[in-house]
Amino acid sequence: MERTGRRELFTQQLLGKAGIEFDARKFEYIGIPTQDNYMLGISKRVAIRTMDEWFASQKVMKFGGVAPGSHTYGIPRILKETIGLPA
Repeated sequence: MERTGRRELFTQQLLGKAGIEFDARKFEYIGIPTQDNYMLGISKRVAIRTMDEWFASQKVMKFGGVAPGSHTYGIPRILKETIGLPA
């Protein structure tokens, strides 16, 4: 399995990545949750300005990420699965 941070392991389990051998739902957490903020940047050349335009176009976007297992890799996939972005 690729090197990942602890938080990313839970995300990758949600995405069905092979090799994760625990059930995150059975963990109890000590401490406080953290808030991370992410942004997806889209070039003006794409000519899509809103989410409604993106859904209507069904245009598949390519996003760069650090590596499989990182949030920059997983967040676009989570958006695809949860809100149905074009894939």
